[in-house]
Amino acid sequence: DLSLDFEILQPDGKKLWQRNSLHLFTDIKGHLKGYLYLFDIDREKRQELKLIGQAELDLATDVYNKGTVRQKVELALALYRKSGTCAFFMIDLDKFKEVNTKYNHQVGTNVISEFSRVLKIILGNRGILIHQSGDEFNVLYYYETPWEIVALAYELKRKIDGHTFKQASDVELTMAIGVYLLEKNHID
Repeated sequence: DLSLDFEILQPDGKKLWQRNSLHLFTDIKGHLKGYLYLFDIDREKRQELKLIGQAELDLATDVYNKGTVRQKVELALALYRKSGTCAFFMIDLDKFKEVNTKYNHQVGTNVISEFSRVLKIILGNRGILIHQSGDEFNVLYYYETPWEIVALAYELKRKIDGHTFKQASDVELTMAIGVYLLEKNHID
């Protein structure tokens, strides 16, 4: 028996998960025959993907949690094994402790959520954003030339340092960035 799960696009634009199962057998004359079964697995598949997402994502920021970091790094290195390499950005929100002290931890959590939303907008689909803990984030970024790393670092720094966080607008939050270059076949 062979099974294949896939998402189909319906004429109305809605996506639907389906499973096709093929059961092969030989009849009494030795001819190969088969039955193809089609199953609507949309509800079950969406629930499965939701559970996977909950296991991989940080609830406050909706970005990958630190438990998912190694898996995503290894996958990205396997997928992007070209002439370039990967950069691992370490990002820290400066003066964040002042937000928690001046206001409260809920405001701090809201600032972290806003920080992650701004980072996601800046990155688009250019990298994998990972929430490490507290105000610490990582970005896994594949690049062709070193100038791309510099350009992204400057863009991140400029836009975050110029951003006013809604619930802590009187605290001048800035960002520190470090970059580690990952070799194609080695992760430290």
